[in-house]
Amino acid sequence: MSVTLNTATETTDLPDPVGETPRRRVTIGPFLEKYALVIALVAVVAVFSLLRPEVYPTASNLQNVLGSQAVLLILALGLIVPLTAGEFDLSSVSTMSLSAMTIAVLNVQHDWSPLSSIAIALLAALLVGLINAVLVARLQIDSFIATLGSGTVVLGVVQWISHSTSVTGIDSALVDRLAGIVYAGMLGGADPSSGQSFMLPAFGAAFLGATAIIPGRFNAFGTLIAVYFLVAGVVGLQMLGAASFVQQLFYGGALIVAVALSGAVRRRTASRSAA
Repeated sequence: MSVTLNTATETTDLPDPVGETPRRRVTIGPFLEKYALVIALVAVVAVFSLLRPEVYPTASNLQNVLGSQAVLLILALGLIVPLTAGEFDLSSVSTMSLSAMTIAVLNVQHDWSPLSSIAIALLAALLVGLINAVLVARLQIDSFIATLGSGTVVLGVVQWISHSTSVTGIDSALVDRLAGIVYAGMLGGADPSSGQSFMLPAFGAAFLGATAIIPGRFNAFGTLIAVYFLVAGVVGLQMLGAASFVQQLFYGGALIVAVALSGAVRRRTASRSAA
């Protein structure tokens, strides 16, 4: 029996009685494994478009969904780097808040120029990353514990420099490529605690993305699809009048399901490789 694989389907020559041409069975398992999340995203959009046709499938809503998730996307893409190495970074959201608050405090309260504020914010974020690297690689502290601790310390620093209050009036020209800078630019300021709301969806998107496109591996394209799958679902529920706590239920449930699916896909991929 010979087996031929292509990018979309798996075909197998089946033995038939003597004198007959072998039949080819096409299985769609590998295709569905790669693109199930894409199909789910299309299904979510279709369902909510039918339920709320006057608002959900509109150009303004599409622009809102696509344009408002830059921060979440950057965070999720950043998380897949340590996750690929088998490590966790629970300080990422606090570091984002630190970057945003540093820019806001320097630019608004101390009249620093936008570029100078961004430079200091980047240095602060790099310092947190260096500390995490020393804790994990040099001192051999488990990354989960190390980054949980450093993230909590960073959050305390954010509350200290902001006096636990929001800082507004930031120069809108500060929008750039990194999560904290983008976050500060989008808000036109910074809040010492609002960044924590990104933790669940960022990890959920990273793990859910590992089930798509390149199943069993954290990958950028899968993460991109996962981000917009989560957001499309939350926006749809909000338009149906769901209470605000539903968003946390959705993100928390998605994270649990994503981790379970990611683990299942990895085990299946490993078994195939062993076979």
